[in-house]
Amino acid sequence: MLIDYLEDTATFIRTKRERLQKLEKTYNVVYDRDLKREMQQIREEIRRKSGEITTQLLFNLDEFRAIAKYFPELMQALADDPDIGSVIVKKAWLLDYASLPEKEAVARFREVVSLRSELKDAIYTARKWVGYIEPRSFVATYPLLRGYIQERMHKDEVVEILKKVDKMLIREGWLILLSPSLISIPINKFISIITPLHREEIKAISDLKKVTGKGTMGETTAAKKLQEIHHKKKHYETILTQILLANPDYLRSLKKKKWLDKKSDYLQKFVSTVTPHSIRERVWLNEMQKKLRE
Repeated sequence: MLIDYLEDTATFIRTKRERLQKLEKTYNVVYDRDLKREMQQIREEIRRKSGEITTQLLFNLDEFRAIAKYFPELMQALADDPDIGSVIVKKAWLLDYASLPEKEAVARFREVVSLRSELKDAIYTARKWVGYIEPRSFVATYPLLRGYIQERMHKDEVVEILKKVDKMLIREGWLILLSPSLISIPINKFISIITPLHREEIKAISDLKKVTGKGTMGETTAAKKLQEIHHKKKHYETILTQILLANPDYLRSLKKKKWLDKKSDYLQKFVSTVTPHSIRERVWLNEMQKKLRE
């Protein structure tokens, strides 16, 4: 169950942070390279574990949504947890997803694009401003900011507020793009990036094999090039995986699809490697209620 994983992960991170605090106190008194190395290792373990939480939330999105639906107090406790709460909060926006009809999705997405364009201009104007910004004239020029800027503020404060508004609009745009009628747009975008990288990777592997064992500068160069291509491809594959997992129902429909277009070969193979975790809601609910009574 997702809740078991989250509890175990919170314990892991808490234990590591307590150990790190002890090491830092010792290190402040006595400089020691081994202590410094262990501290760096612990920080890296915490960083990796925090990234792992994001992955698990996406693979278990159905359960994540069920927790929010049936156990809001538990969801709030997870969000408030000092060890895992920040990651929970960052992904909580996915809980607001609702599938939209195509016409409504297109209209709303265009509206978000228009608002972000207006906001971009507002940020540009605010940065050029000197000193303080009066809310009345600024909001009159940029109506979307009504409610966000209500008093006289320094331009730097205004820019920070506008950045937060932009993040909200980006998330709203993604929630719309995740609708079945539009999700193919980001999927195709990243497939068009990954596919040539896949071909480059195959060629780079072949090139490396030709010079391996010769101890030449060419071998080092070929190995470095392969590493760079692999890293870049992995980056975009991670983004694509997250997009697919963000709409598990659509992903399941792709996995059942009969593929006819040869151009979709790579997407078909990629989809086969990404499987969201499902729950039988009634069974899961009974198990959760039993667990919380323990």
